[in-house]
Amino acid sequence: MSGFIYELLYTLPLAVMIVTGFPEITGAAGPSEITGGAGLSISLYIAVILFSVLWVFLFNSDKKGKALVGGIAAAALTGLLLIRDAEERQALILEHAFLIRIFIICALSYALVRLLTRFKKALLISGLLLVAFLLSLMFSGARPEKMTVAASVLLLALILSEAIQAHWKKEGYTEARTHLIHAAPFILAALLSAFSFNLPDRPYDWKLFIDIAENIRRGCEDVLLAFLPPGGWDSDDAVIGFSERADLKGSIRNDTFMAIEIESDRATDERLYFAGKTFDSFNGKSWSKTDKDNAAYPVLDTIETMTAVVAYSPDRVYDLMRKARAFVTYEGLRTSCIFIPQKTFDITTERNAEYRGGDLAYKNRKDNGYSLSFYQVNQSNPVFRDLLSSGHKPDKALWEESARRIGLSAEGDFSYDKYLKYKEHIVNSYLQDPGLSEDMRRHMDTLIGDETDDLKKLELIESELNNMTYNNSPGAIPSDIDSGAEFLDYFVLGKKEGFCTHYATAFVLMARSIGIPARYVQGYSKTVKNVRSFPVMSDNAHAWGEAYIDGIGWIAFEPTPGYKHEAYWEIEGVTAEKKDPVVPPGSVDNGPVSESSAETEEEPSLSLTLTQIIIPLLIGLSFIGLTLLADSVYRKRRYSRLDSRDKLIHICRRGLKRIEGVCRKREPGETLSEFSADLGDEAPSELHDLIRLYENVSYDDKEISDGDIPPAEELLRSIERFALKKRLGSLRRRPKRK
Repeated sequence: MSGFIYELLYTLPLAVMIVTGFPEITGAAGPSEITGGAGLSISLYIAVILFSVLWVFLFNSDKKGKALVGGIAAAALTGLLLIRDAEERQALILEHAFLIRIFIICALSYALVRLLTRFKKALLISGLLLVAFLLSLMFSGARPEKMTVAASVLLLALILSEAIQAHWKKEGYTEARTHLIHAAPFILAALLSAFSFNLPDRPYDWKLFIDIAENIRRGCEDVLLAFLPPGGWDSDDAVIGFSERADLKGSIRNDTFMAIEIESDRATDERLYFAGKTFDSFNGKSWSKTDKDNAAYPVLDTIETMTAVVAYSPDRVYDLMRKARAFVTYEGLRTSCIFIPQKTFDITTERNAEYRGGDLAYKNRKDNGYSLSFYQVNQSNPVFRDLLSSGHKPDKALWEESARRIGLSAEGDFSYDKYLKYKEHIVNSYLQDPGLSEDMRRHMDTLIGDETDDLKKLELIESELNNMTYNNSPGAIPSDIDSGAEFLDYFVLGKKEGFCTHYATAFVLMARSIGIPARYVQGYSKTVKNVRSFPVMSDNAHAWGEAYIDGIGWIAFEPTPGYKHEAYWEIEGVTAEKKDPVVPPGSVDNGPVSESSAETEEEPSLSLTLTQIIIPLLIGLSFIGLTLLADSVYRKRRYSRLDSRDKLIHICRRGLKRIEGVCRKREPGETLSEFSADLGDEAPSELHDLIRLYENVSYDDKEISDGDIPPAEELLRSIERFALKKRLGSLRRRPKRK
């Protein structure tokens, strides 16, 4: 037992330090409120604890314990997967893929602990590395998770305690591991006391000077990135790349470098949009941001979209929204903006971040990576398009259910009351009427016609802009244009050519002119083909428009010619050609449904099939059998390599162990002769012969030959048969329960 606790004391904090300190490796951040850097979920820590205990237990138990635990785990996991249908099974595996990584990390942590604790010098070297790690965190200004630091300090305290024990002269019981186990509660108590204190983010508040320095630095970087062509400075020329400003330039040129790198937990085949900054106000030549609200727009937006999907078809959420995780690394980019896809609901960053009018940004400029959880939306599928026109309005009960499905609590920042205030704020901030001219008003009336559906109105605007001409050098906007209305007259009715910033601007202004809230977005957009990891180059910087559909949330539109990419996944029973939607519950016409689908949904059943019972049992038993077989092969191979004396000692010890299992254990200090005499006729004569052989081997230097082994093995087999008969006899004599 002491060996188990000793190894767990080292394994658990090491695994916690790796998982919390390097979330990009695990991809395992659970739902958390982003702005405080709340960290990882409780379920994640539970997984680390369980897996650490499992690995230490497996290597400290006998072969039967290992086989039994592994077999039960294999059977339970298989059964859990088999009782779900194919889609739910895939979703379950993808959502919990991080558990596999944690399982491997705990295994590697235990293997490292086994190595270090056997070589004390290596353990001391690892302690020095921990000191260097903590000092690097201190002097680099990094802000790691509290748990990362706590786990590191605990490891360091354990190593230091063991080093002191090694140089401490003791009398009586001198086992160093046991002394460390006794000291561990005091070390933990001290660390927990220190861990309970909340420290301020900064010892002094120099906000005024920090803001001035930050603005100067951002201004210099913007000049370098956007205004300095090779031949000199030109106010109408800009380099393609992301900028925190949104000026409409006369031309753009390419200066390609890797900006960020994205790794996803699932293969992606679509046009991805990672928004960096949104804008709400336009003066005719540039966009600015006046919205300073600190509400968690992305999370509220994700919950709102989920309410629409749940209300529309609660049993087919996976057909319309699929959960995904990604890790974003900054490469050649330097910005405080955090790039997120639509329908993001959780982000884990190394430093504190805050919401600024729907955007997420570091409080200080930071270029490290972050992990995020979001939903891929089946937006181009005809079923989802039908949902967008459903006129859905969520109530409080549906809001709370949808938040629960995502894994969030519908309280505090994500409550229904917060959502209602958020909706009101959206209308006030993103529905400024551009005040169209008479010519532009007639153009809009002609374009929209008698259409009453907001989605189709937006698609008509998008389609018209898509049919214009893309041009990297359309020329500067005339100096006399100083309003959104004048820009629309110039661009839509006259110029009809430009690049993404022009088209995104036109889309947002035209959407607002027909009473739909819209915003201008800058970030990165890239079409990817069935990949999980891909670089995002500086020339993937893009601008697009997003419209707010009441009851649905923010929906991205692509008005720039040549950029629209309609990728979606198929839904069973629905084809893109027929566009047969999944009709909301309560409708008279339920639409075409395949026979197999109708049979499945007609009468849902939770009963288990014979296959779902037998297969997990077979897998569990197979695991147990294979484990025992592998252990037997390993033991036989190790036994065959022993010399004759060691083989005899091994045989004797094994025979004693068998007898102790069915008779009684040998008392501490009891000699072999005393043990044999006390057992008397209770033990077979072969045991007494084996004990005499054991004494001769242990205390006699007589040479042992290979010919002495077969008789000893025959004695062992006789003892094993006796032990088996006695066990079976005790089972038969066991009284039955009444």
